[in-house]
Amino acid sequence: MTPKRIEAVDSLRGLAALSVAWFHFTYANTIAREGTLQSLGKYGWLGVEVFFVISGFIIPYSLHRAGYRLKDFKIFLVKRLTRLDPPYFLSILLVLAVEYALTLAPHYSGAPFRPGLLRILLHFGYLNVIAGYEWLNPVYWTLAIEFQYYLLMALIFPLISSQRRWRRLLVFVILTLLGWKLTSGAFIFHFIFLFCMGMALFQYWVNIIGKLEFYLLLGLFTCGSYLMLGIPYTLAGLVGVAGIAFLRIRNPVLIFLGTISYSLYLVHPPVTKIVFTLGRSHAESNLERALLIFGALAASIFAAWVSYLLVEKPAQKWSASFKYRRQVKAES
Repeated sequence: MTPKRIEAVDSLRGLAALSVAWFHFTYANTIAREGTLQSLGKYGWLGVEVFFVISGFIIPYSLHRAGYRLKDFKIFLVKRLTRLDPPYFLSILLVLAVEYALTLAPHYSGAPFRPGLLRILLHFGYLNVIAGYEWLNPVYWTLAIEFQYYLLMALIFPLISSQRRWRRLLVFVILTLLGWKLTSGAFIFHFIFLFCMGMALFQYWVNIIGKLEFYLLLGLFTCGSYLMLGIPYTLAGLVGVAGIAFLRIRNPVLIFLGTISYSLYLVHPPVTKIVFTLGRSHAESNLERALLIFGALAASIFAAWVSYLLVEKPAQKWSASFKYRRQVKAES
């Protein structure tokens, strides 16, 4: 029996969330200006691709441990929504409150904040980009991709976990063909090779496939990712695979960041906007800008910790209360 909790996943989640946050603190924000601080965050956005590989692995792994069957689809969906939506909804409220509050600032000179009811409501179905509306929070687009993956995995899991090789390979062939055909970044198939890397690792991890088949699949998915997405995305995907397979670090800081990673990912943009708005006029020197960036990091981690304790952790317990009929305790 494989261990129910894979600590490498927690560490990777923490590093990936921190990487994306650091990108928004530095390279994606003018507060850092050009220089060392900005260059340090240049590739932080690749944490998103690591998240995709993690999901590609951990969702089928969790379903495997739970004894999932296709008739459990509704329970699976309820479990995912009750686990992930409460922190997500909280972050939406936080974004709305921050954006509105900033328009009340004495020196605010921009347009009134009027997001529109339809734009807000579309967030509840992860439909903004499909309907042509901007996200309230720049990280939400990845949640839409992840949600599509949950739906997809709930349908195809019995096939990718099958002992019959032809069924598993047929699914991968169909997914990769859809990846070549549906190239819009609004849909999961644009990133399917990254998710497939995680799925292949899952199959190897639980002994559905052997080492040779795993490396052959990983090689094919690596080539597909390179052709579809390019070198940076592909390298990030391979880092995700290697991290899950080989990382054995029991670091309390990384475990803590992994524990709050979802909340950190959600709340750091609005928290950063508050910190940078309040401190921008006082950040003239490189040292002052660096202090402001680290202040935004500290504030984001604190806000994520509070969100985790008050919302995310109770949501996890609520999700765990919904059981599959043949459930073995599973964690994801």
